Amino acid sequence: MKSKYLNYMIIPLTIVSIYINFMAFFGYKTLSYKEIIVTIIYLLGWGMYIFKSKSNNKNLIFAVVYSLITMICGIVLLALNYSPGMMVDFIIPFAIISITPLYGLNILFNYSSLLFSIIVIILCIVSTLISVRYILLNKEKRW
Repeated sequence: MKSKYLNYMIIPLTIVSIYINFMAFFGYKTLSYKEIIVTIIYLLGWGMYIFKSKSNNKNLIFAVVYSLITMICGIVLLALNYSPGMMVDFIIPFAIISITPLYGLNILFNYSSLLFSIIVIILCIVSTLISVRYILLNKEKRW
């Protein structure tokens, strides 16, 4: 699959995931199986994006940057568990883009934001490590 087609797939997938999980993320409705299914499709889509992009460093760098932004949001969410009065208004736009598509996972952890943030951080670490590994393998092939 060509890299431009991968970009045409992952960006709409992210937008649709944000749209469907948005109301539950901000507490305006309860999570349902629809949000869980969308989150699973979102995770599978990103996994496929990274796997299919293994020879395209631009896509892999995009995946690393997106994972790092999501990881930072997960760390802030984790910090909010320990200091709820913390002012983090600046992170809200980044959280909407990166954490909202994953919010369907929260039902699997009985709505524990502590476990949810830890899982988000772990997913981001795994995603980043796999992407960086592919980037390094691509550099070795060029030599």
